Amino acid sequence: MSTLRTINHMSSVSDYLENTLEECGGLGRFQWLLIASIIGGKISITWTTLMMSFGGAIPDWSCQWGNDTTIFQNITIESKTCHPPQNYSDLACVRKVYDDSMHTVWNLVCDRDWITQTFTTIQMGGLLVGGLIAGQVADIIGRKPAYFISMFFLLLFNLVAAFSSNWQMFAAFRFLIGLASGFYLSVFFVFVAEFMPRKYRSMIMAIPAWPIWAAAFGGVSYLIHDWKYLHIATAAVTAPFLFSWWYV
Repeated sequence: MSTLRTINHMSSVSDYLENTLEECGGLGRFQWLLIASIIGGKISITWTTLMMSFGGAIPDWSCQWGNDTTIFQNITIESKTCHPPQNYSDLACVRKVYDDSMHTVWNLVCDRDWITQTFTTIQMGGLLVGGLIAGQVADIIGRKPAYFISMFFLLLFNLVAAFSSNWQMFAAFRFLIGLASGFYLSVFFVFVAEFMPRKYRSMIMAIPAWPIWAAAFGGVSYLIHDWKYLHIATAAVTAPFLFSWWYV
């Protein structure tokens, strides 16, 4: 009986809130501003999530083969090969020649190629932790503060990650980026849905912002190959949507 009363109470509260939304104008100016903020702001989480797919892609590279004293320039072998050419087993890869990428900075190929995949694993670990605690934090401080705090930290961590001095520092910031992503993904849907009239809710949430911003990131990555600039670009496109705090 107590459970039934609770369900009836929750239903009446839900109906009351829906009626209040309709009386306040339904899908009005505030809702459209909120939609613009949320849909536009998805560019940050989309680019952040796809960062390692583009910024962490292994570029063309090749070895210069030699020994302790000499590099043999006339030995040719296909690119992306960690083992010496046939008949030159006594030689070693003494220098790797890259296109520009994070692999250039930290030599993330051959016996160190596991590090690149680990970045994504670490980021997903942060996302898991963020997702587990975001709901409780949002209940305490509110959906709006939790949403904009996550956006701010996505901007900050992407910006700082661009200036990582070693791969360990970069990995730490990928975890923090994942943490902020977990907060964002746990909060944004509820934040916008709570202010949408029931009859428009599913339609608004089905707007395909993710594939649009993902396609845009692919185009930007085609033009900007440097992982540092991709992080800075992600931070830059996040910044304007933080100002929507004052109108939603």
